Amino acid sequence: GPRGPAAIELQAAVAKDLSDVASAVGTLRANETVMLRSEVAGRIASLYFKDGELVAKGQSLLGLDASVQEAELAQAKAELALGQTSFERSKDLAQRQFVSESALDQAAANLRVLEAKFQLSKARLDRTSIRAPFAGQLGLRNVSLGDYVKEGTDLVLLEDIASLGHKLMLSMFRSMPMAALCWFVVRWLILAGACAAVCLHALRSCLPNARRRSWFLRRRSPRSATTFSSGLRSKEKQSG
Repeated sequence: GPRGPAAIELQAAVAKDLSDVASAVGTLRANETVMLRSEVAGRIASLYFKDGELVAKGQSLLGLDASVQEAELAQAKAELALGQTSFERSKDLAQRQFVSESALDQAAANLRVLEAKFQLSKARLDRTSIRAPFAGQLGLRNVSLGDYVKEGTDLVLLEDIASLGHKLMLSMFRSMPMAALCWFVVRWLILAGACAAVCLHALRSCLPNARRRSWFLRRRSPRSATTFSSGLRSKEKQSG
């Protein structure tokens, strides 16, 4: 044409390895979360924790007034001791043929009833003490010292922050390796510049709509990362 030939650019082809990189923003969730509730009614006599405290499994957190349960246990223990003595006496008399076998059977049955009554009283006393079912971090307590709580009253939330789950959305055309224990790099958006490498433990997928796939990933986060908690937002990056 009048303007001359069109200019073109040339470049030599170079072989390179390409990687499929998928990024998504997710939300952290504690894999173990429980609202601790009272199994019996009573007045709160002691509190052994502070809001936001890290607790160990089996640690005592709260105690209800157990004066009635302790008295019932003491009574059951005394009755059990008397029943044991009565049974031993009946057993000795039966060996001498001073009492019938039916009398011995009755004494043995009474002893079993007293043993069951003792275990029941002990179980009722144990329910006045609230303990952590697993290690984790406590939330804000909903009760105060001296409060009267009913059966099923919410006391405090407990979350296991040592192992966090991540819920995120990825496009359908993105594929995620299913190999167990593959490593991800997670950047926590709420913490400027903070990064943590965590290990994939398990994942579950669902299809909320035709274009996107929802993934829930369970990971083993570092136990030293106590600044991470449920509800924070994270940025996920994974290379295929």
